[in-house]
Amino acid sequence: MNWLILRGLVREQRHWGDFRTELEESLRVQLPETQVHALDFPGFGSEASRESPYSIDAIVDDLRGRWLALSSGSNQKWGLLAVSLGGMVAMNWTSRYPMDFGRLVLINSSATGISPLYKRLKPENYPSILSLFAEKEIANRERRILELTTNLKGAALDDRAKKHAAFALKVRKKDALAQIIAAVRFRPPVRIETPLLVLASKADQLVDYSCSEQIALRFNARLELNEHANHDLPLDDPKWVIQQVTSWLT
Repeated sequence: MNWLILRGLVREQRHWGDFRTELEESLRVQLPETQVHALDFPGFGSEASRESPYSIDAIVDDLRGRWLALSSGSNQKWGLLAVSLGGMVAMNWTSRYPMDFGRLVLINSSATGISPLYKRLKPENYPSILSLFAEKEIANRERRILELTTNLKGAALDDRAKKHAAFALKVRKKDALAQIIAAVRFRPPVRIETPLLVLASKADQLVDYSCSEQIALRFNARLELNEHANHDLPLDDPKWVIQQVTSWLT
């Protein structure tokens, strides 16, 4: 089984760091031919020259066209793993096209209608998030994003912020705003037929983990909770994420 992995708000595939390779190596222990692929949302990463849509539906349509080209000619089944905004995209995608993926993993995601806004984005973060749009120094902005979403400290935080600043050189504020609007407007589907694993961080500073609990309840999915990681669970505790995925698959 091949896998497609999707990042979150204002992120792109380079933000996975070593996680993509580590996940692929672990999955190949069971299935040696496994490949893990990543695609960027319109407006970010490899798609930075294009504008971001203002709806999750449109983001899915864009991604699916590129994924169909990627998967064309292959007899492999596919799984989908997605974080935060990527999870919203994944819920929409698998509900509209249930035959595309055989497995689905959602990490620290949320949805209007099953969780209130103050749970989807904790109010104490509103000033910090608004101030990001006024921050002109890219490295400072990336540092503050990491402070909100990870447990990184000291030199590790500084090094990661410098690396992410290089990724953010082509990010436009209008595309970030478009993604925020799409996320706020997103409502979950009635049902998802794809077998689903929900992962969440109890120490998530950005999104209340009850949002993931509600997703798991809605879709009758397995839920696993991490005690210590922040919102960017694959960055803070990649081994735990991979362990949960491989255990679920077996």
